Amino acid sequence: MREKRAAPRRDTIYYLEVLDSRTNKPVGRVVDISDGGLLVVCDRPPETGTRIAATISLPEDISESASFECLLTVRWRRPDHNPDFTLVGCSMEVGPSELNIVREVIDRYSFNTP
Repeated sequence: MREKRAAPRRDTIYYLEVLDSRTNKPVGRVVDISDGGLLVVCDRPPETGTRIAATISLPEDISESASFECLLTVRWRRPDHNPDFTLVGCSMEVGPSELNIVREVIDRYSFNTP
């Protein structure tokens, strides 16, 4: 399958929590992240095409804030190796200040550099 991402995703050493901003209910945990998207592992995966106003938690030393806001669009889903979970690929829309935070997470807490 041809890669469609503009920026490569990087695995994170923290599984940052993703919450639905409207309901404050957990969506899942970030597995990898890029400037424009992320992979989330979920036990109750949203349907493809779903748009989620999300809050993503941050490690304590990244920002003065404990989290950042973004808009996620579910692009695809597939079973995880653990049958209790599903991997969910999302595109992510963020503002300029949130993009700086995403890039700091990538710089400080990711591995598997291309």
